Amino acid sequence: MARYIKREMVDLNNPGQTIFTYRMQTMPMDNADFIEDCARNTTFSGPEIMGILSLVADQLAKRMARGYSVTIDGLGTFKAQIGLTRDARKRLNEEASSPTTDESDDSTQRSLNARSLEVTGILWKPAKSLVRDTNCECRLERGGEEPLRKSKYTLEERRARALAYLEKHTVMRVSDYVRLTGLSHTKAAKELNNIPGVKSEGSRSSKVFFAE
Repeated sequence: MARYIKREMVDLNNPGQTIFTYRMQTMPMDNADFIEDCARNTTFSGPEIMGILSLVADQLAKRMARGYSVTIDGLGTFKAQIGLTRDARKRLNEEASSPTTDESDDSTQRSLNARSLEVTGILWKPAKSLVRDTNCECRLERGGEEPLRKSKYTLEERRARALAYLEKHTVMRVSDYVRLTGLSHTKAAKELNNIPGVKSEGSRSSKVFFAE
């Protein structure tokens, strides 16, 4: 039986109000256990199932790399997502942070070509039957609550603490701001992006903030 967590969050559309969201508590299942479960009560051996899954993964990669959107009955549709390489992003950030004219910015954008792009992820849209079957198999019970994390500091005090931290340290991560202010990770990340005198570099878990 699966468990769910009830989480209290700030309602961004109604300042001062809170809303509740729900998420499933998940547990890791490794490849060997999954293959063993698949093979149980079938005529297929574990190695045979592993071989089929490896073949599907290999063919998916090849077809998506050629621009195909691949649909597998019961699983869903897979397609590749592309974006700028790390070097290209760094180049654009350097151009954006230096005093340039609109013409030079335009030139940088125009100079980006196929070598500036790479596959950055796989987009997957699950089949409706997979969602339906998962729901039919699912039995939920309450697993706990995550109350709203409120900071004891005002917005101005939080900003001051951030700037004071950056006077002593070269960079700051979202986790540092969470520790300094007591905010949730989501709200801390959003607030950090709007502090005057603080800039950021990188993305997601590698994103860091520094004083201008």
